[in-house]
Amino acid sequence: MRKTLSIFLLVFTILSCTKEDCIESKIFNNSNTDLILFFYKNNSCKELEILKNNSKIDIQTCDEGIILNYKVLYDSISIKNLQGALLKIYKQETVGKNILDFENFWTISKPSKNFYKYTYEITDEDIE
Repeated sequence: MRKTLSIFLLVFTILSCTKEDCIESKIFNNSNTDLILFFYKNNSCKELEILKNNSKIDIQTCDEGIILNYKVLYDSISIKNLQGALLKIYKQETVGKNILDFENFWTISKPSKNFYKYTYEITDEDIE
């Protein structure tokens, strides 16, 4: 009886735990140019090189109650080619297609119960 009660309590504890939400943000470079994206926040900068017709994962995390919002994570994002020429700058107030705007310009899917995939596509028109 004691063994059965212990097993029941263990199973109940495991099943009653709050599941973590996992998030992945993937950026597709569907342009004809190799790109480097620069993500700025305050005085720090993160770089992400994405070759043409490829993709890279920017964020992959699991956390309780996380909400992915690039407007909070980054002040601005600039895109350059591999030669260093500036092609585009995105700021929070940028009008039109904006990588910082998850609600309107990212595709969101839910492959499983606690896993969310956000995807953004950069095309030639976006960097001209």
